[in-house]
Amino acid sequence: MSFTHLTNLAGKKFGKIILEKQIGKGNFGVIYEGHFDSEKVACKVSDNHDYIKKESEILQELSGSDGVCGWVAMEIHFTISIIVMQCGYADLDHLRFKNESKSFANGTIQKISRQIVEGLSHIHGKGFTHRDIKLNNMMVSQPVGSSQKVEAFLIDFGISCRVVDKNGNRMPRDTRYNFAKLDHATPYTALGDAPDFIDDLIQMTYSMIRATNDPMSEFKQSQYSRMKHKSDLLHRPSTVLSASLTWMTPLFEAIGSQKPLSAIDYQLIREGVDAMVPENDARADLNLQTVGKEIKLI
Repeated sequence: MSFTHLTNLAGKKFGKIILEKQIGKGNFGVIYEGHFDSEKVACKVSDNHDYIKKESEILQELSGSDGVCGWVAMEIHFTISIIVMQCGYADLDHLRFKNESKSFANGTIQKISRQIVEGLSHIHGKGFTHRDIKLNNMMVSQPVGSSQKVEAFLIDFGISCRVVDKNGNRMPRDTRYNFAKLDHATPYTALGDAPDFIDDLIQMTYSMIRATNDPMSEFKQSQYSRMKHKSDLLHRPSTVLSASLTWMTPLFEAIGSQKPLSAIDYQLIREGVDAMVPENDARADLNLQTVGKEIKLI
């Protein structure tokens, strides 16, 4: 989709919003870094008002918890709509490529997993699914203090959806998108099911594999072979995880034990994360490091 008319807005002011530089682009709009009053923010700009309104309402309801992008404001200016959000430091896919290995250390992946699980626990507790969990939809916050402490959180709630209402009742399945064609389709969505809580967690495991710079060659095979591998990852992880990934087995086993369309046992999943690298504290701080002239997440 072309957004040429939205890519030349750097330097423009819209009410309290100043757009400073373009930092990304998605299916429905363009992302700018900017300021809202005196606060540094990220701004998603789109001419699809309904899309922006929906995402803004979801973010506003979910905002205020660790692991979720903070909502600041939404404004409409003539033909464009703007969501103003927390401005992170960088997404995890960008950060891993700054490392020579194009990966993160096992202990770092463990800490990221713990923080993303906490975010998903909050999102799911509010009745929503994210539906597009991948490394470039995970960011770290702006570093704080001399230790450069950061926190991982989720962004891009554009195709998120409520699946349980505020009274705890299941809602009709949203089948507007074809999730089966996504590279990170799960064994359930590949069969045509609409994503549910379990699918967010399964997508997270794929992201953690990618964070090791594993080639994920099994994900590029024929549809049958790809889906068989993903099913085995979910139900028989110890038989298909490569030697370099066997340390992740406890996380895969914990998620594989969950039943579709059922409440998630997040404590069991937290324990699975903790068991991946048992000598480490998965709840310890996540810190950026200065390496030469670069700031990296090792």
